[in-house]
Amino acid sequence: MATTEPAHALGLDDTTGQLTPGYSADAVVVHGDPLADLGALGSVAAVIAAGRNHDPTDKA
Repeated sequence: MATTEPAHALGLDDTTGQLTPGYSADAVVVHGDPLADLGALGSVAAVIAAGRNHDPTDKA
């Protein structure tokens, strides 16, 4: 819902807005549950952007 509705409103729901094969998506994976503890957002395990994995420790 958090990504599907904006994608639909922008007319992009045929290519983005869900984690589905063939769709474009960026994701940040964290250790823990950020809904229960916002501090989990400070513990990034992986970053995926434009279909590529990025090193979360790289500050560039």
